[in-house]
Amino acid sequence: TSKSLKISEIEKESIKNLIKDLIKKHNIQKNEFLSLFEAKPTDDLPISIFDNKKLSALETITKYLREVKHLKFSQIGSLLNRDARTVWSAHHNSKKKHPSPLTIKESDINVPPSKLSNRSFSILESLVAYLKHTHNLTLHEIAVLLNRDDRTIWTVYSRYKKKGGGVNA
Repeated sequence: TSKSLKISEIEKESIKNLIKDLIKKHNIQKNEFLSLFEAKPTDDLPISIFDNKKLSALETITKYLREVKHLKFSQIGSLLNRDARTVWSAHHNSKKKHPSPLTIKESDINVPPSKLSNRSFSILESLVAYLKHTHNLTLHEIAVLLNRDDRTIWTVYSRYKKKGGGVNA
């Protein structure tokens, strides 16, 4: 059980004045300051969620962000630069294909959703390119990590390059 912290009226006034001074001193908006204390739904995606052959990369991400992070479809759509209806559909399909919760394991590799938001590439193409370029993994290592066939990863990366993706993309 958590205990409630009792703050006196004098302490509340002191905190309010301190915040007002910080806002004025650093010339920031009140809502910008308050947003510093909000939970960030844009945490990076743990690579272990992709270790599921039943689901596509988009289905996996929507399932994770909806069921673990409790984001709205519109929020997920904004993160991934996808329409909320596409996100809803992907999540709906993921529930049918894989009704149980995703397995999430500790990993050194996490993927920022922003790296998967370029609409020129599929989610999987962006994911493979991110792992290859940022973490310097071989295509075989990526295949093992994502629990996919080596040939699938090779094809996905080949498509990414043909579409104009490069090392700095």
